[in-house]
Amino acid sequence: MTQEVHHGRSTQELRMQRAQKLHDADAVCAAAARTVAALDDTLGAEYRTRVQAAMREVRTAVKCEDAERARQRAEVLLTVLREAGGS
Repeated sequence: MTQEVHHGRSTQELRMQRAQKLHDADAVCAAAARTVAALDDTLGAEYRTRVQAAMREVRTAVKCEDAERARQRAEVLLTVLREAGGS
């Protein structure tokens, strides 16, 4: 019984960590959308395309509830934003 309770707690912790990763990735995507809007005229077409593609990747991973992929794609999105001068 003790093992089941411990296992259940670990499972709950894993679910919470997964949910947090998905939330964080979604928040990065929302911030990127605001940044693109704020840099409307100064953001070049190449970077706009790259940022939008990276945002699609994050949103797809979040929609599929793939927390690790969402986290990785959010990191890529942040890198693209930095390269574009958005942060």
